[in-house]
Amino acid sequence: MLLNYIRIAGRNMRHHLVTSSINVLGLALGLAVSGMLLLYVDGEFQYDGFHHKNGHLYQIWTNLTAEEGQIHSGDRVPSPLAARLVQSIPEIKQVARTFPQTNRLTLGKKSLIQEGLYADPAFLEMFSFSLLQGNPKTALRATNSLVITQSVALALFGSQDPMGKIVTFANQEPLIVSGILKDLPHTSTLQFGFLVPWSFWEKRVNWKSDQEWGYYSFPTYVELDSHASPQRVDAKIRDVLAQAGPEGSEQTLFLHPMSQWHLYTEFKNGQNVGGRITYIRLFLGLALGILLIACINYMNLSTARSQKRAREVGVRKVVGATRRSLTGQFLTESMVISFLALTLAWLLVSLALPHFNQLAEAHLSLDYHQPRHWMGAVGITLLTGLIAGSYPAFYLASFQPIRVLKRTLQVGKAALRPRQVLVVVQFSFAIALVIVTSLIYQQLRYIQNRPIGYQKTGLVQVSMEGKLHQEFERFRRVLIESGAVIEACATSSRITDANSSTSLEWPGQKPNEKQLIFDQIRSTYPFAATFGIHIKQGRAFSEAFATDSSAVLLNETAVRLMHLKEPIGQVISWQGEARRVVGVFEDFVWDSPFEPARPMVVAAIQEGAGTFALRLNPARSINASLIQIEQVYKQFNSSLPFEYQFVDEAFDQKLRFEKKLGLLANGFAGLAVFISCLGLFGLSAFSVEQRRKEVGIRKVLGASLSQLWFTLSKDILGLIVLSFFLAAPSTYWLMHHWLQKYPYHTPISGWLIVLAGVGALSIVLLTISFQTFKAANANPVNSLRSE
Repeated sequence: MLLNYIRIAGRNMRHHLVTSSINVLGLALGLAVSGMLLLYVDGEFQYDGFHHKNGHLYQIWTNLTAEEGQIHSGDRVPSPLAARLVQSIPEIKQVARTFPQTNRLTLGKKSLIQEGLYADPAFLEMFSFSLLQGNPKTALRATNSLVITQSVALALFGSQDPMGKIVTFANQEPLIVSGILKDLPHTSTLQFGFLVPWSFWEKRVNWKSDQEWGYYSFPTYVELDSHASPQRVDAKIRDVLAQAGPEGSEQTLFLHPMSQWHLYTEFKNGQNVGGRITYIRLFLGLALGILLIACINYMNLSTARSQKRAREVGVRKVVGATRRSLTGQFLTESMVISFLALTLAWLLVSLALPHFNQLAEAHLSLDYHQPRHWMGAVGITLLTGLIAGSYPAFYLASFQPIRVLKRTLQVGKAALRPRQVLVVVQFSFAIALVIVTSLIYQQLRYIQNRPIGYQKTGLVQVSMEGKLHQEFERFRRVLIESGAVIEACATSSRITDANSSTSLEWPGQKPNEKQLIFDQIRSTYPFAATFGIHIKQGRAFSEAFATDSSAVLLNETAVRLMHLKEPIGQVISWQGEARRVVGVFEDFVWDSPFEPARPMVVAAIQEGAGTFALRLNPARSINASLIQIEQVYKQFNSSLPFEYQFVDEAFDQKLRFEKKLGLLANGFAGLAVFISCLGLFGLSAFSVEQRRKEVGIRKVLGASLSQLWFTLSKDILGLIVLSFFLAAPSTYWLMHHWLQKYPYHTPISGWLIVLAGVGALSIVLLTISFQTFKAANANPVNSLRSE
């Protein structure tokens, strides 16, 4: 029976080649697009799943209640918290502090800059990063040890065995390679090229870990006992900071599980409100919506052809076919087309996946040895065939044989209204997608173009290395004299990287204000001039004032939250030192461009910087300035390469994820419209064929080309207009609420929604006009000859 159904399906496909081709192509595109999107979604959910202790690992986060009553959450905690947690919470099995830092690794003439972590010895025991060589229990025990990844080892040592060899760290410290890590999976939230012991960091910076409860800069991870209740531990750690000292009296701690590190990183008023999961849900909706559009195409074309299948159904029922067997036959036809579409979709995905990976910065692949992929593909195809074929199958199998054979059944009109509903649903979704993706793009442009508080163009940042630690001021003066730069300063952090925070004390501070955490940058005097930061009150640091070695600058948000009516001249305590406020600067973006500015303090320093920034001379070409800078740089660090980064490019990296998603959403929205129009093309072709005699009569009676075009197009155009008026209000409401989660967001322009509707209507006109003009231009004699 099944083979007979398949044979009939093949014969029908050959007899109706155009319609069948459109069905196969539409379903193939739907399966291919939804397949790639589901691969991407699946990859996002696989993050950190390779860790054996996944269910027992957590990061410590803090909740800080601000003056205005809002709760701000952060993922950095003080260094001494780790020991306190182990001592006070029995359910915590191990703790690992980390501190991310980019540094240079050198072996002879080979040198490379890598992002790495200072980490406690327990780090390699808690996380399942595979060690190819070395012991995870001892690799980070010795103060002068170094663990590197496989790719770093290959770059430095080539084919030699790195174990036990000495690598120079930061151009000055000899470290012994104690372990080789297998390159980290792409699905790891934590990414680094090397690990250095925490004890080495403490020794290097002369750190007094037991005194720095107010220094919030260290991501800290805990492993819970296998029998521990996360809810109970979460309740126990809540007030640990309050017990540690006055600085933490108003702050609370909570556990953030590893399963949420990648997708759930946004907190609002102390509650997790999502993160990347928002966009993953968008892609999941896109995948299902595009697949539904492809299924609707199949339904519409199948029911439109019902008149040609009606006599077949009547004859089969007369000779004994049951309604159940006919339904099975038509469902089998849809399954055959679905699996043909799957074959084409698999080919399309194989061809498109490398380009998709490049655009999405992903590492997706069709793993033929992965049963999950095969089961998913077959399952989705069966579901697609069932959804696409169900309505046509039940509709066609319901024909009465007597009415069919007497030609009294008007099958086309019976299917018209459901088909119109399906077209409206299809284009409502497509138009909504266009509006959504347009607004996402507009929001990205708004964030990208809003003022950030400093002049990022013409600004270069370079890691502080070698002799520049001691001779930066001389290096700066030589550069300015050369004309390559107009100003330069050394800072503890890059202007694009928020990675350090602290607490402050000031006169008149209320008990509930001791909780305030301030972003901090340490800088040499020309901070404001180098970055182009606007001083609102007071002045910038200056060499003309000897006391500025113990001065600080505050941003506007800090002054507001500290309730300082006259901030200039106030003496505050910063890291245990008395510092005088000499200026207030305009807020600038240091962390996420999507979030409001946090309170910030900039402290004047003479040494201890990790990077420096150069303001290029706008009167000279960039290339000429960079060549001049490199020549001067080589005078101080002859053995080190001059490696730099443009600040505007680094800032754009903050928007990289959103830009990537915007591009992908736009592309897939375009494909949804194309698939919709593909089905519309088939429907218009069938409609024109059905009405060709009507067109011939109208031409004989004197109808013009435009009149004929309007007669053939008006029904479809009316459905598209209806689709727009259904999609626009609901999409406006949805996007209005989505934009509200951003403190800075673009207004929703009515013109944008109108343009989306006009664009969709224009595409539909182009789609159906080919068929309608072709019919209107045909010789009426050919269509009326049989009369």
